[in-house]
Amino acid sequence: MTLLPNGRLACEVPFCTRTRGRRRGEPAIRRGEQWVCGEHWQPVSYEAKRRKRKWERHARRFEKRGDKLLAAFCWRKAELAWQACRREAIEVAAGITGKRRGVP
Repeated sequence: MTLLPNGRLACEVPFCTRTRGRRRGEPAIRRGEQWVCGEHWQPVSYEAKRRKRKWERHARRFEKRGDKLLAAFCWRKAELAWQACRREAIEVAAGITGKRRGVP
């Protein structure tokens, strides 16, 4: 979580200088929100991103049906999937694992 004093959100990858502001149609950026910039999000594996989207989709579906318990479970699984994506983005940026853009 890196909410800057000017109200912008910094990329979660250490030493990345990219930030983003509030987007049209979104609520204000709150403390505790996390974001990974496009340069660091791109090398995250397709499987990790797919897993995150799957749990978010299930959570929204259960919320729409009114099943709060299953929705909460799915949101927790989506949060764990996000943490895995974030961890992978940081590891790739640090050169620990995975592939980097421009490197075979």
